[in-house]
Amino acid sequence: MYNSGDVNNPSNIIKVYDAKGVYLGRDTLPSLTVSNGLSYQTITTPTNYADLDKNGRVDGKDFSYFARNWGRTGIVKGSNPNNLNDYADIAPETYDGSGVLTSYGDGTVDYQDLGAFCEEWLWDANDPNTW
Repeated sequence: MYNSGDVNNPSNIIKVYDAKGVYLGRDTLPSLTVSNGLSYQTITTPTNYADLDKNGRVDGKDFSYFARNWGRTGIVKGSNPNNLNDYADIAPETYDGSGVLTSYGDGTVDYQDLGAFCEEWLWDANDPNTW
């Protein structure tokens, strides 16, 4: 979700919702409101936590990032947003008290991550049958 500024400017991001979380009912998109003179818009582009290169598909390129990081520990997501290797740690999922997905990963790329990655294998943002 973006505020009324330029949608291509990352500083205008209010929150990013995972399409799988919305589809499964773990996340809900807020209604659009206007407050303090700001208007909000929701951009619904499906995303997937296993799509490590963010090209809209979970494919061999994503697996190459995943395999390169197998066994890696001490991962801190977001410390370098341009480092795709930090996003190979995708399991376990963490939820808040109301059941909303809050984060992925435990700092280690291991069998939990492999299981989660395999569940998302061949996901495609342009094919709702894979969501």
